[in-house]
Amino acid sequence: MRIEWNGHICGDIIIREIAMQLDRNKPEGTYLCRFGGDEFIVLTPYYIAQAKETAKQLINAVSLHKFSKEINITISAGIAGGRRYLP
Repeated sequence: MRIEWNGHICGDIIIREIAMQLDRNKPEGTYLCRFGGDEFIVLTPYYIAQAKETAKQLINAVSLHKFSKEINITISAGIAGGRRYLP
C-alpha cells in the first residue's frame, strides 16, 4: 500500500516553510503576520518604491527555497497603503 503525502498535513508544513522564509528575509523594522489560511501580511514603514522592492525580494526568497518533498511553490504579493502627512 502506497500512502500519498498531501492534504492538510502537507499544506501545514508548506505554510510553516513559507513563514520561515518570509521571516528570515524580511528587512529589519518590518512585521510579519499570518492573515488567513495561506495569506501573510508584511507591514513596513516604507514608501511605495521600497515596498515594491521588498515584495520582489521576498517573492524571490520563497521561489529559491527547496520545499519539502520538492514541491514547487510560488507566491504573489499586493501592496496597499496610503500617504501619511501632517498638515
